[in-house]
Amino acid sequence: MKLRDVIATGFKIAEGKSQLFIAEIDFDYNGLPILKDSLVYYDGKSELRINMVEFALFKDKNLPGSVSNKLPYEEKDMEFLVDRCSSCKFEIDKLQNGWRGIWHNDHFDEWKGEYLPYAERINEMPTLRYSDITFSPVMYTFNTLTNSLVHFISKNKIKLKVNGTLMELPELAEIEFTQSHVTILAINKEFEYLGLKFRLLTLEDGVLSGMVEEKFEAEIFGYSKAQKTTFDIGATVEITQTGDMVTGIYNHSTYKVEKFKIKKCN
Repeated sequence: MKLRDVIATGFKIAEGKSQLFIAEIDFDYNGLPILKDSLVYYDGKSELRINMVEFALFKDKNLPGSVSNKLPYEEKDMEFLVDRCSSCKFEIDKLQNGWRGIWHNDHFDEWKGEYLPYAERINEMPTLRYSDITFSPVMYTFNTLTNSLVHFISKNKIKLKVNGTLMELPELAEIEFTQSHVTILAINKEFEYLGLKFRLLTLEDGVLSGMVEEKFEAEIFGYSKAQKTTFDIGATVEITQTGDMVTGIYNHSTYKVEKFKIKKCN
């Protein structure tokens, strides 16, 4: 059984009603662009997901709402079975209950927790825009209550205002907003920020922090033990709203790890 045989098509979001459908045309929801053949899931409350959904939607309890018919199911492996319908090398025909996949026109592609395998597709697909954000149609999540993108892949650098200070987030990064923080994960293994290389950054209380992906030498301010030192891969660096870099260093005078301002050496 093919997925298009059990998933409806449509082009409108019905407020307050849970829906799962394949977009039959390009359309928009409150200014948010949605491309033809995208898989659209709306939970009926606040979350609108495009192209990345949980396979649990195919459970019997969701019939006939999310899907029109039951998919064959293997109890032993807890997998829904579907027919292959493309030549895509990422296509999967077993949908693990409790996991998720990336929708790709008429099938799901394998998801292993990162978008690096799909970097070429991200670069080749059209760029979408909502408000001042340019992002990839590969996947994105929209909060319908706040009319804001909360999970997406950036195509260009994004300027984000945090506590009155403008901070710049990198391009080609998976960006996710939660109630307490923002997570920024590089698509192409790493990105450079203020001369340092990171794979993952988090933004919380106006401070960016992450572990560096390569060694670097830096000058230390306010620390009498050494004026310069080399920081290894995995060292945690914080970047304040003013653009200062700060890291924790063991202070031999106080016998504690304390935060000191640092500056990368040229």
